[in-house]
Amino acid sequence: MLDIPREEQAKIFQPNSQWVIPRYFRRSFCYSCMKEHIANFSLPSYRKEWCSVGVVVCQIHKCSLLDASGIVASSPSMAMRILKAYSEDPSQCVAASRSHDADEQFTALYKTQLFFQTLEASQQQADQNGMWSCSEPHTGLPRLLLSIFLYPRFGLVNRFIAPRSSYRITTLFQQTLNAGPLVAGIAQRWAGMLMLGWLFELFTPRESTDVESFIERAGAIAGFHDARSLGAACNVFNSLHSDVIARRLREWMPNPSPALLQQFIEGFSEVSIRS
Repeated sequence: MLDIPREEQAKIFQPNSQWVIPRYFRRSFCYSCMKEHIANFSLPSYRKEWCSVGVVVCQIHKCSLLDASGIVASSPSMAMRILKAYSEDPSQCVAASRSHDADEQFTALYKTQLFFQTLEASQQQADQNGMWSCSEPHTGLPRLLLSIFLYPRFGLVNRFIAPRSSYRITTLFQQTLNAGPLVAGIAQRWAGMLMLGWLFELFTPRESTDVESFIERAGAIAGFHDARSLGAACNVFNSLHSDVIARRLREWMPNPSPALLQQFIEGFSEVSIRS
């Protein structure tokens, strides 16, 4: 047992996030970090930051995270198992994470990741103070958007980035809206984060051009061409659930709101009204 108070243990070992991936589904990692751990400590370790849904790139090595597809991380030795899987077949991890595509969008993904982390920190502070500014997006809005994008099986991202076999377990847990980001692979998560940053208009014109190129390719597969049609394409829910989600999107929308985000919510809501 560690002779450290529980509060201090939490600071050391728990991710600084309220949205943590369950251990069973923790497969994303940075190989460069693991190599450094071996050089410094003789053993690989799993960084606590990788457990957060909103972390898709390594801030230290400026690269996208990889996905140890097929690994069931159910024990504390998962770092060793992940490293072993990568050493045996690195191409499988690269293919599962689509890291070449993600690395091309690193700056945009990094900005979105920082945006998400800043919102989480602000939300924690607001919860402590009992106050929240309506001019800022509620943390629940980006989380809800990611959950919509990553809705298991029928969600938009899963329609243009097919899940690896290890993510196709059709349990009730994996068919719920909130569970989508928790069980998604890193390729699905970074695609969702990229669309999130685009809707919140976080990028420079040059970055937006690259992101929009990715979104156009995705739209050609998933059936959308702009923010409004993206919202409509994301609404795969029945009429009751669709209405609840649309109402929550409108309630959490910041004032003022980015134009693309408004168009997305309008497109999503229009499908809800028609249904």
